[in-house]
Amino acid sequence: NGESVDLAELTRECPQRRAELEAHLARLKEAEARLDTFAGVCAGRIGPYRVQGEIARGGMGRVLAAVDERDPSREVALKVLDGLSAWSPRARERFEREASILRALDHEGVVRVLDAGHAGSTPWIAMQRVRGETLATLLARSRTSAEMPDAPSRPFTPNQAAGIAAGLARAV
Repeated sequence: NGESVDLAELTRECPQRRAELEAHLARLKEAEARLDTFAGVCAGRIGPYRVQGEIARGGMGRVLAAVDERDPSREVALKVLDGLSAWSPRARERFEREASILRALDHEGVVRVLDAGHAGSTPWIAMQRVRGETLATLLARSRTSAEMPDAPSRPFTPNQAAGIAAGLARAV
């Protein structure tokens, strides 16, 4: 919260752990500075894209809604590593491998990668923006309607469920 830490007070009962605590506090300060940098990136632009807001958040990063400033009619989804993941060499390598693999794919069931790069030290992937319901939303609604017969939609028929599973399998 921006408050200073009194190491003497924190280590009074266990002075032998002072060096360990100092090391942890230094890492936290570094992480805080990096998070501030990321927040600044998300507030404005990432590469040639103007960020409009957050679409989703996951374990390693976020997906942001953005507009390509070179063609304002083109909306994109920007996937960015954030938090501590952005500074983990392993997470960065995994993220960059994902971008490379997705660029090589061309399938109607897989979102298309348009661009990739780094904003400062924050890696990003620009993908086509796909609007509509997620599979999780469709499944939740199907479950709800199965439990509540008066719900506006119906559970999936076996043929519908098989069609969804087949589409996912083809994409994978």
